[in-house]
Amino acid sequence: FDVRLPRHYRNPQVMSDLLRSFQQKFPGVA
Repeated sequence: FDVRLPRHYRNPQVMSDLLRSFQQKFPGVA
């Protein structure tokens, strides 16, 4: 991920939630 993102998006819990939602939207990518 882009390290220039706000600190909020570097939070492990937030990133895991984003990754999970991303995998649900694009199951073939991950």
